[in-house]
Amino acid sequence: MVLSPSEMQFVSVLCEGVLVGIYGALIILVVCFLIKSNRRVSTMHRVLFGASITMFLISVGHLALLVLEASVSVRPTHSVAKALVVLSIFQFVISDLILIWRVWVVWGRSYYVAAGPFIIMVVAAGFTSANAARKDIQNFFLIVPVAAIIANTSLCTILIAGRIWYMHYHLKRVTNSPFLWRPPSSYRGAVALIVESGALYTTSQLMGLVLYYTNSAGLSIMLNMEIPIIGLVPTLIIVLVHFNIASGTKITRQFTTLVFRDSSVTSFNTPQADPATKVPDAHQQA
Repeated sequence: MVLSPSEMQFVSVLCEGVLVGIYGALIILVVCFLIKSNRRVSTMHRVLFGASITMFLISVGHLALLVLEASVSVRPTHSVAKALVVLSIFQFVISDLILIWRVWVVWGRSYYVAAGPFIIMVVAAGFTSANAARKDIQNFFLIVPVAAIIANTSLCTILIAGRIWYMHYHLKRVTNSPFLWRPPSSYRGAVALIVESGALYTTSQLMGLVLYYTNSAGLSIMLNMEIPIIGLVPTLIIVLVHFNIASGTKITRQFTTLVFRDSSVTSFNTPQADPATKVPDAHQQA
């Protein structure tokens, strides 16, 4: 059964509305937990929570434009199309910045590692902005920026997940401490690692690319659903990090402690020159 354009539009608005509702419920729960808990909120986490709320407001604005346009016509007008593209740019940039921040933290705050994803994000944002600046937006789905976004999210996912597993392997090789964090073997731990690495974000992008190449009518539905999904995934990462549930936070702390301890021991055990055998300088020889 093939749906008509108006029916596809209804399904698209309905699916995005459900995700925006879930996003709103998550924001409310997070705010309630923060108010009731005695955990101190750092300045960085306040900025991240602010970014999450901003992405939620962008999702609400995106949904409102779709509902408004659905009441007028099937296809969005020129002004609405521009507004939708601009909102998607802000949503992608904020979400990518949170993923890049996570890469930066997991990789020991290395700016060199985070530089690659940041450059790709700027390129994708530049191409999408150029599309929004055109007088006539003929296509919401452009291969170059979409490929750059998928490459960036995939790279961040690999960097985060790969770094976590590398640090665990290194720690397991040098110590058999019972307090060592272990890789997720349970369903809950696996889900936490998938969320933390941004794999859900990458999967949604890949699904959109597959729908595009198969000329599926569900592409518009997927593109609209991606807006709240893009905000949901980083929000879940922020929650995991703030409440110390993220595996990457624990393993990074242990790895950093081990490296610092090894460097201290190496420095302490470095042979020092014996004062009794110290070679006299020229003044003493004289």
